[in-house]
Amino acid sequence: MSDTCCQAKPRQPLLCPACGGRALAVGRDTLLFHLKAPWRFELVAEGYGHCPHPGCELVYFAGSAERYLAAQLHHPVASKLPEAEEVTLCHCFGISRREAHDPQVRAFVVEQTRLERCRCTTHNPSGQCCLRDFPPLEEG
Repeated sequence: MSDTCCQAKPRQPLLCPACGGRALAVGRDTLLFHLKAPWRFELVAEGYGHCPHPGCELVYFAGSAERYLAAQLHHPVASKLPEAEEVTLCHCFGISRREAHDPQVRAFVVEQTRLERCRCTTHNPSGQCCLRDFPPLEEG
């Protein structure tokens, strides 16, 4: 079986230039998918970072020259809004944080990921598998 997004190794962490927190490396394709009107930006860097920290206004960056804020994206970023239940958590299948609590929804995403039908590397703002962001299932 080939690597799926959930089996891929996590990318090397970076530091966000705005808040100093740990950031994740993402590809240019991720930015192209999430930016409003990407043709208006000069995406010239080779490596981009994604800052997931809620208190930081910066979402994407490359060095000190390229910086992208939440207002420049199509959708709100779930990690920036930890209390928002209606924010999209799984961009591949349009699943909100509220829906992600449902075991049936989780099972669906797990199965689609297993079948390599997800596109987390571009569709998830972090460039990583969204299953990492799903809330833990409640015992019961």
